[in-house]
Formats: sequence, structure tokens, C-alpha cells
Amino acid sequence: MNKSDQLIQARLETTLARYVAMPTVTADVAACQQAIQTLAGELAALGMATYTGNSRHPWLIATANPRAQQTKHVKILFVIHFDVVAPAHKDHFMVKTTADKLYGRGVIDMKFAAAACYEVFKDLAADDTLSAYDAGVLITTDEEAGGKDGAGDFLQQGWRCDLAIVPDGGRNWSVEARAKGVNYIYVVANGLSAHSSRPWEGQSPLQRFSKGMQEIDLHFKNDDPQGLVVAINTIESTNAGIVNSTQTPGWIKAGISMRAFNTAELETGMEFIKSVAKKYDLQIVPSLNDSPVHIMRENPLVEAFIKTLTEVRGKQTEFTDALGASDARHFARQNIPTVLVYPEGGELHGEGEWLKRTDLLTYYKLIQHYLRHVAFNADGLSLGSAKRFTKYRTVFAKMVGLKAK
Repeated sequence: MNKSDQLIQARLETTLARYVAMPTVTADVAACQQAIQTLAGELAALGMATYTGNSRHPWLIATANPRAQQTKHVKILFVIHFDVVAPAHKDHFMVKTTADKLYGRGVIDMKFAAAACYEVFKDLAADDTLSAYDAGVLITTDEEAGGKDGAGDFLQQGWRCDLAIVPDGGRNWSVEARAKGVNYIYVVANGLSAHSSRPWEGQSPLQRFSKGMQEIDLHFKNDDPQGLVVAINTIESTNAGIVNSTQTPGWIKAGISMRAFNTAELETGMEFIKSVAKKYDLQIVPSLNDSPVHIMRENPLVEAFIKTLTEVRGKQTEFTDALGASDARHFARQNIPTVLVYPEGGELHGEGEWLKRTDLLTYYKLIQHYLRHVAFNADGLSLGSAKRFTKYRTVFAKMVGLKAK
């Protein structure tokens, strides 16, 4: 690693450590709000235009070119969630460094991307070329809770992009080819509670609920990662909102998730559960319905990203499937192309969450080179930087891979 790369690596690690120290657990809205305000101030100080969403979980959109705030459109958008799953110990909010790895809550899922984007935009600002880039970053704080108040609210407010880069899938530099769609429902059995000493005075829903859940559980084998997976995730039973050991249940509710790579399988799974619900007099309450995500490899921006990734790493890019979900599904619903890939790392949400140190620099270079290739537009330069750009046009054109005019 040359001296220039060493300096950038040090900057990246310092910024990442500062971000990890922010205890942005999804449920801690106050901590997330404070972090969003801090990030908004830092990005604005670079010269980026910012807007903060005021949904239940705060989010931030920062654009290199201020005009994007009026059009609500950017060419390249980095979609980064800043929230994390609560760690077992507070010291997980501190980055620990070894010779080849960085450890800490959020280093790979996914504050590394926020640090890399900040440092790239910081360098563009230092070059006085920031406003010439049609790019932006969306930072949300509710991805771990579904993303409805973050990416969902952002898109509902009318924002769009030509490509969403979501560094939340495609682990170890393998680009995500497809991700499963998710349907989440609640199956409810209603009855009439009674005192546990006189259960005959009530009408417990337990028997028909249990039979229904058993029939669903036995029907879906869940032995094929590539196929439909149906899981009973939660079971709740309360009486007037208060758990009471002296009363039989007045209602019982199960949360069920269905995941598949194609919509037809999701529909087939839903039809079976509906038939069981009808058989045992159960009610279905929909909660989430998100379609599968498939990479649009024929899209020129997607194609350029894959090519840039191959060039920066010096290795052929591979592809993988994702069994889980990410905020990319919100963009896929709007038919917006997405690319998901992140560096080598592991133990997401675990005590030993880690990121390969040098991959932090590699990701920085990836987005730096990609933006130079596809998002630069000299018409967006300020007057002062435009004069300097004219003087050094040939050199800069060679750097960004453009033809000098």
C-alpha cells in the first residue's frame, strides 16, 4: 500500500470508528435522530444539499448537486442504513483493530459504506468538483425494522434515481443476482376468555389455532434454500392487553413469513394458508408484501458498475443469491435498478462482527472510480472550478475516463 493509500485508509478507519461509536440502535429513535443531524451537518459542510425526512424513523438525503433537491432525482444514489441491531455489550460500539480486520457493531452492516461515501464526497469537495456529480446518498435508520419509514417514506415523497447502490447484500464482493420477496402476515384466532378455574364459561381458540399452525408447519418442509420458505416466527396470546395466568386466552396470534425468489411461489403459499385459515375459522391480517428483487444486468449503469468492480479488484465478478431482504425491495417496487454488493466481512449482528481492513479502501476506490465514469457532468461545475477545469481539461478527462473536448 503506497503512502497515499495509507493516508486514505487512516481517514476511512477514523471516520468509521466515529460512526460506530454512535449507538444508533433502530429502536433508539433519539440516538438515530442525533446521528442524522450530525451527518446532515457534516455533509452540508462539504457543500452538499441536504433534506431530512421527519417520519417516525428519521432519514437524510444529501445530493452533490443542489439542483437535485428541486427535481427530487439523482442519477446514482447510495442507499445506506445507519441503524444497527442492539449489541450485548456497549463496548461493541468501539472499533477494535487487528492486522487485517476491523471489529465493531455496524462495521459491515453497514456503516463502512457511510464512511466510504463521506470520504469520497469530501475529496470531490476538496477538488471543487462536487457539484458536477449527479449523485447522492440516502441514510436511513429503520432498515432493521423493515425500512417503511426510511427508504419507503423517501420514495413515497416522490424521490427517484436511475440506479440505487445498496451495500447491504452480495457478501464478499459477490454481486447479488436476486433476493427473495417477502410476505408477512398475522394469523389470528379469536375466542372468549374465561377464568382458568371455569374455562367452560369461555370459548378458547387454542385448539383450532394449534391445529391450524400444525397443519401449516407440516405442509411446508423448508428444506430447499432456493424454494419457498415459510416460517412461523411469533406467537402471542393476551387478554385485553394484559398477560394473565388466571385466564384462558381471548385471542391468539401468529406471525408468519413467506420468502421466495418468484411471486408465483409466494402466491401459492398464501393460498394454502388461506385454505387452512378458512378450515379452522382463523383470520389473516396482512403486514408486509414485497416482491423479489432481480438484478437488471442489461441496464447500462448496472453493467458499468460490474465492470468497474472487476477493474478495481482485478478479479472476475461473481454473483450470488440472497435469502434475506434489504431496502433494495422498496426501489425494485418502483422498477428502479439496484446493485447490491459489500466487502469481505462476517458475523453480522453478532458479537464478532468484522470487516476486512483493506476492503474499506477498496470500496472507497470502487465508488470513486464509478462516479467518475458515470456521474460526472462538467455543466454542473461552479464558475471558479469550471475555469480550473478548462485549464486542466485533458488531465481530468483522462482521470475520469472521458474524451477531452
